[in-house]
Amino acid sequence: IEYGFIQKEETPPQPIKIKPSASSFKYINKVGGYENITDLLKSLKKNNLVDEKTTIANFRSIFSGKGIEQKIIWTGNISELVHFIKTLHNTAKKVEDTKQKQWEITINCFQMADGTELTRDKLRRQKNDDVAKAAIIEKAVNIL
Repeated sequence: IEYGFIQKEETPPQPIKIKPSASSFKYINKVGGYENITDLLKSLKKNNLVDEKTTIANFRSIFSGKGIEQKIIWTGNISELVHFIKTLHNTAKKVEDTKQKQWEITINCFQMADGTELTRDKLRRQKNDDVAKAAIIEKAVNIL
């Protein structure tokens, strides 16, 4: 009599999935949403806040609520990036509430052109007093 022991295959541990909420922002899509995102990108490029080579498809992905393939290169300074996110998320509320995940999402979606590493603490502690382009950023966000 043969006792068949079924050999259990080793299953590799599942990769830790980042909660989708921390992948990108979810744009609260108003009428004409995609065109507005295009206009926002044009405004940010014109004001030297994002890299000139940023494609609209990549830029839209940071508002999709899904994973992104390529980070957006932020050519402004870190305080301008923080002001952009705070305006987008907290003030103008153009994206869904991330339940305090806006900095993780920012780190996932953006990289600094000068190679500065973005960390939650750096973003959270950023003062708003050296935002030369504050009004430009607010105006750009209000396109959405």
